[in-house]
Amino acid sequence: MTRRFSRALLALMLLLATLSSVSFLPCADAFSWPRKAIKTASSSSSQPPRIVGADSASVAVKALMEIVSDMNAASNQHDIAALLKHYSPEFVSGDNLSLSEVRSLIEDTWKTYPDIRYESTPLEIRINGDWATIESLDTAKATVSNKEGVINEPGDLSSQSRGMMFLRHIGNLWEITSDHTLYENAVIRFGAAKTLNASLSAPDQAFAGESYAAKIALEMPSSLIAIASISKDPIVFPQRMPDDRFRSLSPENNELERVFAANKANRNEVVTASIGLTQIGQDADDRLTVQFRGVMMIIRRVNVLPKASKWLDSSSEALVDYAANGRVDLRKKTDAQAGPAPEEMTPSADAKSSDEKSEPSPDVSAPPASPPASQSPQP
Repeated sequence: MTRRFSRALLALMLLLATLSSVSFLPCADAFSWPRKAIKTASSSSSQPPRIVGADSASVAVKALMEIVSDMNAASNQHDIAALLKHYSPEFVSGDNLSLSEVRSLIEDTWKTYPDIRYESTPLEIRINGDWATIESLDTAKATVSNKEGVINEPGDLSSQSRGMMFLRHIGNLWEITSDHTLYENAVIRFGAAKTLNASLSAPDQAFAGESYAAKIALEMPSSLIAIASISKDPIVFPQRMPDDRFRSLSPENNELERVFAANKANRNEVVTASIGLTQIGQDADDRLTVQFRGVMMIIRRVNVLPKASKWLDSSSEALVDYAANGRVDLRKKTDAQAGPAPEEMTPSADAKSSDEKSEPSPDVSAPPASPPASQSPQP
């Protein structure tokens, strides 16, 4: 039975390797665009957005509400020209994407998910002279087409995020100059995964070069087995496909955990979890049967915060190498993080005095040496 179980896992891994190469896997940041631009005035929530810095009946607030209502309609109608007319030509996103890259990302998203629909709840509009910020909660839903020979039924996509877009008033117009996504989570489900209770935990933000953990947790029915992978990639365009090998989950708690080092280029990242579900049985001739039951993909954003270059060393990478598959402990210290060994500690004042007394007198004929940087006079 052990050999049969191993063969079943191998078959599932080969199938998931095929799945990871097909195009229904969403691009990173795909649902922020144009969702971050859909700060709709006609939200399902009856609570109006909070207005800061202006009267709710002011001309500026009315103009901003008209813009976001127009953008909401353009987004759900997949009208790229009507959507992008509100953007500054010099627009750069919070993920360092240009306007042309944003346009390509929007068009790719609409092509992959032709029935995608967006809903947004504006939370706050802040106005400060010629500058404005609109903050909102946003969701997106779509049908994911099945892939012949891989998935025999359509899948479901859902995403949630919270973000801000920044506008500038020029003449009689407001234009979007940039944006920022505070958090973002997207899920694709096929087959039995539609009813599976699963989560991917990762921090909303991490310092550049530092380590963080990402963990999958599943509530698995006894009739199914699962394997999974967790990968992370910086948000760039064109988007890179996740690259990771599949692993079996911990049999005690159906969890898989990995530790990553945030990139040092200060690029925001996405963590992607891929989960495959299968059912193993036997036919009438006592031969092994492997039935693929479902797949799930979970994508979470991790915003990478800049850190002073003097702190960007190899300690975080050493921690990643040190960590084993499965549950990890971020409190463990590597030799580089543990500090100097006892013999390397700074000598006491008495030891310093003794050392100074034993030093030979300097050669007066030689020019005086420059003092160490730590003893240089302060300006």
